[in-house]
Amino acid sequence: MSDIDKASPSVDSEPLASQGEESALINAKIQLENIQALEYLNQLTEENGMLSDSYRTF
Repeated sequence: MSDIDKASPSVDSEPLASQGEESALINAKIQLENIQALEYLNQLTEENGMLSDSYRTF
């Protein structure tokens, strides 16, 4: 193995558990952002009187 190879480990050398944890955190953040976006859209729709009770999501 050359000195360059030793100095820059590949991504595959990272344990799978930490990659999985990072992926789970990214997914949770995306889900939170989606919920916040839906809540905001519901608020705007309610303020404009365009949302009937049968279509409420929250």
